[in-house]
Amino acid sequence: MKQQIYLMNFGRKFSKMLNLIYATQTARIMINGEITNTFEIKKGVRQGCPLSPLLLLTILETLLDRIRSNKEIKGTKIKTQEYKLQTFADDLVFVIEDPLNTGPILLDEIDKFSKLAGLKINKDKTKMLVKNLTKDKQKNLEDQMGLQIVNTIIHLYI
Repeated sequence: MKQQIYLMNFGRKFSKMLNLIYATQTARIMINGEITNTFEIKKGVRQGCPLSPLLLLTILETLLDRIRSNKEIKGTKIKTQEYKLQTFADDLVFVIEDPLNTGPILLDEIDKFSKLAGLKINKDKTKMLVKNLTKDKQKNLEDQMGLQIVNTIIHLYI
């Protein structure tokens, strides 16, 4: 997180403040009534911290910028504008053309980000909605992406 905040150029004072808040996080866990020894938390944000949602969105923005700027990921064009994604809090919707070719590139970007940020996709909650693909191509896409194709989706802001 420290590196991501630095790369987003928020300034030295803000970066230093976040480092002071998050650099020395420790925790103890109770398992079967026994409390573990103290250990250092190296990733993530504090649960319940009012900054946590904003920090998550800040970190996610680095992924979204990479996807927007990746010329190999083809979004849907409306007039002269290309749209590749929509976001609402931590929910992401990707709008891509040619999913058989573009999908793996998109997943590769997400995978690289996931390893860096310590986050991962919940594949049980992640679905694909496709258009104009034969059943064979849909099956191929599901196998290739490791995600299920559905006929409808419910989203908070659509």
